[in-house]
Amino acid sequence: MLKLIVIIVAAASGFLGQVSWAADNPIDKILDECIAKKPTLPGIANCTLQSEKLWDVELMSKYNTLMKLLSEDEQTALRKSQKQWAHQRDAEIRLMQTIFSKVQAGISNPIQGIRKIGSITKDRVILLSNYIQMVESSKSASIE
Repeated sequence: MLKLIVIIVAAASGFLGQVSWAADNPIDKILDECIAKKPTLPGIANCTLQSEKLWDVELMSKYNTLMKLLSEDEQTALRKSQKQWAHQRDAEIRLMQTIFSKVQAGISNPIQGIRKIGSITKDRVILLSNYIQMVESSKSASIE
C-alpha cells in the first residue's frame, strides 16, 4: 500500500499545479503538524491518507451546501459534474500508478510529492467553494 501511495504522490508532485487557498487552512495545518511528528516516509504517507479523508469530508460539505443553493436543474448539472469529476480523478490516479510504477526509482523527493496527494480533491473543494460564493453573491445582489 505504501508503494502505491508513493507512486501516486510522485505523480501528483510532477504535474498537478498549486492552487490558491488560505495559508491557514485547517486541513493543511493538521497535515503539517502530523508530518512534523512523523517525518518518516511511512509516517508522511499515513498523515497524507488522514488528510485526504478530511478533504473528502470537506468536499461533501461544500457539495451539500452548493446543492441547497441551486435550482432543480442546476442540481442536476452539479450531480453530473461531480460524477464526471470523480471518474476523471480515478482515471488520473490510475494513470499515475501506471506511469510512475516504472520510474519510482528515479523519484528525487517523494516526501514533497506525498504532501501534494490531496491536491486533486483540494482543487475540487476550492472550485465548489468558489461556486458557493458566486451563487451567494448573486442572490444577495438580487435582493438589494
